[in-house]
Amino acid sequence: MALSMTASALPYPGPDEGYVQTCYSDATRTTIVGERSYGNCGERFDWGDRTRYFSLSKIVCGDGGPHP
Repeated sequence: MALSMTASALPYPGPDEGYVQTCYSDATRTTIVGERSYGNCGERFDWGDRTRYFSLSKIVCGDGGPHP
């Protein structure tokens, strides 16, 4: 799922969720200029520039094991 919204409206991740925010140079969203992740899945990363042109991808994670 990819969302587009203002930076002040970034969603708060749940216990088994994370987000990747991909920032673009302009409204055409063809040139990526930065990216960051936050939440509770995998390692966090943050590089490049943050702009008002971005997409947000939700990641659902978990341990994959059985739950009694």
